Amino acid sequence: MATLSGHRRGVWECQFSPHDRILATGSGDKTIKLWSLSDFGCVRTFQGHMASVLRIRFLNGGLQMASSAAD
Repeated sequence: MATLSGHRRGVWECQFSPHDRILATGSGDKTIKLWSLSDFGCVRTFQGHMASVLRIRFLNGGLQMASSAAD
């Protein structure tokens, strides 16, 4: 069991990658974070949405990702 700390607002979505041991989270802080399920560290943060991230989907067997937000 682990706590993933890093978002500045609530998490609205999470998706497990079908390809790697990665969890993607979308937040009210307008970012998407990728988390390693091996050590529970943040691997990468994506920015660019102008509002809360509401949905994340892995595509192409987990090699690509799509997101939608309130913007």
